[in-house]
Amino acid sequence: MKITLQDFSINLGGGVCFSCALPKGHYKHFKKKFSAIFAGLVVCSTFYMAMPQLEAAPRGFVNIKDISDSIQVDMAYVGRKNFLGRRVAGYEANKCYLKEEAAVALERANQILQAQNKLIIVRDCWRPTQASFDMSRWADAQDQRNLKKNDLSSTQQIIFEDTRLFDSLGFLKTSRLKRLDYLATYSNHNKGGTVDIELLEWASYRWKKADTGTDFDVFSPRSAMNARVNETARSNRNLIAGAMKSSGFRGLYSEWWHWTHRASNSGDYLDGTVD
Repeated sequence: MKITLQDFSINLGGGVCFSCALPKGHYKHFKKKFSAIFAGLVVCSTFYMAMPQLEAAPRGFVNIKDISDSIQVDMAYVGRKNFLGRRVAGYEANKCYLKEEAAVALERANQILQAQNKLIIVRDCWRPTQASFDMSRWADAQDQRNLKKNDLSSTQQIIFEDTRLFDSLGFLKTSRLKRLDYLATYSNHNKGGTVDIELLEWASYRWKKADTGTDFDVFSPRSAMNARVNETARSNRNLIAGAMKSSGFRGLYSEWWHWTHRASNSGDYLDGTVD
């Protein structure tokens, strides 16, 4: 989270009349308007420099790469390869921040999987509240586009697979993502103890994504924990669940990739930037 000069002015109520705030008789009002503006900026800058500069993530959060060398990071909302088709507000870098306890537990789960030639790849970690608001506004606005399934790309057709997302005329209503609990205006991700993961496996001398039945962020009944998927996908989902649960995480019924650390997800919904 970064505090800018503009933010500081807003926090003071939108601005300060520095000349009028000075003790009577101690200083003279500036004769020229630009001199007054310059003096105000000097005073404001002095206060700004004296304020503590906050880091990108809230206090007590750590970058997962400072905990683990082997966990892979591919944050979905930094780029365009996500269900919005664009970068989400608050995501400025491909970095995963979590509360330290959750990060340590995630590395423990990764070690369990690594013993079976698998690795965790994180797709989302701490999500700034501004990002959740951005997603919610996007979902509401998309309803007005009146898109039908055939208007969607092949990738979008997979992402928005749940037939309940379409109205009786066949129009996609992404606002239903919230009603169906696929999307929340305030998310557990905002607290820093929740992580979305996929699985990598070593095959043909390289790491590649393991079969889990669906990709991350596919809005479909097939994404549910107990959905009917092929034998390989079921085995991989079970591997993930076993490693995550034994490391202190609990899952979300509708999303096999979504895990919350039970001892570190209390507290406030936090904003800032992932940078």
